[in-house]
Amino acid sequence: MIVLEAKAISKVYGGRGTARHQALDGVDLQVKEGEFVGIMGPSGSGKTTLLNILATIDEPTAGVVELKGTNPRQLQGDALALFRRRQLGFIFQDYNLLDTLTIKDNIILPLALDKVPVPEIMQKLKAVASSFNIEHILDKRPSQTSGGEQQRAATARALIHQPMLVLADEPTGNLDSKAAKELMEILGKTKSGMLL
Repeated sequence: MIVLEAKAISKVYGGRGTARHQALDGVDLQVKEGEFVGIMGPSGSGKTTLLNILATIDEPTAGVVELKGTNPRQLQGDALALFRRRQLGFIFQDYNLLDTLTIKDNIILPLALDKVPVPEIMQKLKAVASSFNIEHILDKRPSQTSGGEQQRAATARALIHQPMLVLADEPTGNLDSKAAKELMEILGKTKSGMLL
């Protein structure tokens, strides 16, 4: 099953009185359920721009993005926020964990926002924390944990609600080779589509 289809995606920055910069030009992309797709290229080649468009954070200048047949550009306000929260998982290189919350609260945030019953939240938390071997840090704040632990917690948060698509911006960039290998093995077990 196709979870993401991007057709003729272009992005131009600037215009009227400013220099124009073509960040993307006619990109076509398809991601199927359970498939890993890696986007590679030199710095400045448009990788982050493409990721932001696919994540519905930015809009393309031209082209269409469909996620399981839904065009997120046709959603507005709360409907778009709900779609993002339920259907997409995000793994950022800088983790984006909230230091005012514990690791546990950071991980369960998507489920709490969706008002999932507490017993179900705790069951999912236990499973994902075990998968990432982070049970021992659940009551700590992000600033009290290592970079590798924060990355595993951020990945657990991205996967806890079983999104149809996980978008990752250099998820292993701050990890040593052993931790990076372990993270990729865990990601390989998910049924979500993966765009790295």
